[in-house]
Amino acid sequence: MRKKEVDEKNLLGTQQLCKKTGLSMQVVYQYLLLGIIKPEKRLPNGRLLFSKNTVNLLKLFHKLNRSGYPLQEIKEIFIEHLGKKL
Repeated sequence: MRKKEVDEKNLLGTQQLCKKTGLSMQVVYQYLLLGIIKPEKRLPNGRLLFSKNTVNLLKLFHKLNRSGYPLQEIKEIFIEHLGKKL
């Protein structure tokens, strides 16, 4: 079975993701380092590409965090307990 091919033109770079979410690069990388979001693809030059769905997820996670939910708890709820691939 072939690996799922990812259409790069439907993906967003990190800067585009920041622009669409209104979050800084530092905040996006914090979510990445904690494993709360994951790139769809990593290019040979190291550039990360994200699905458009990541925009909505980041907005939700950031609102939850700003409301007082710790990032670790957000990760446990959405990734570990619900088994979502984000």
